[in-house]
Amino acid sequence: MARYNFTTWAAKINASYEAKYGIRITPSIRNQSGQPYGRTNQRRGRQRVNYGTARILTEAISTHRQDTITIVDVRVEKAFKLAPGRNLSVFMDGYNLNEFERGDEHQLELGVDLPDAVHDRPTRLARFGAKFDW
Repeated sequence: MARYNFTTWAAKINASYEAKYGIRITPSIRNQSGQPYGRTNQRRGRQRVNYGTARILTEAISTHRQDTITIVDVRVEKAFKLAPGRNLSVFMDGYNLNEFERGDEHQLELGVDLPDAVHDRPTRLARFGAKFDW
């Protein structure tokens, strides 16, 4: 059925930069299309057929699309040589540094204004860690 035909796309750029004192900086930029969606209507089954309610598309799924998003992440890492063939690295990851906020879900039922977001994703996130290579 053509009502369920849609496309999405994504692009990603990574790089590494060796800064002073053996610190490696690795930025990442991601750009991706928003998810397509179409409005729906919820219908109950007839009393003779007991299958509950069903959500039915009332327009093609590609009619609307969430926002295209660009997300910037970075890793800063420092490696220490402990012995031949043994390294310890400490790192810090930063996610969503450009604080891109987008609607996570939309109200899709008929009669509801579009495209009001229902939930928002949290903004920045940091992760600290270490890894041991042997």
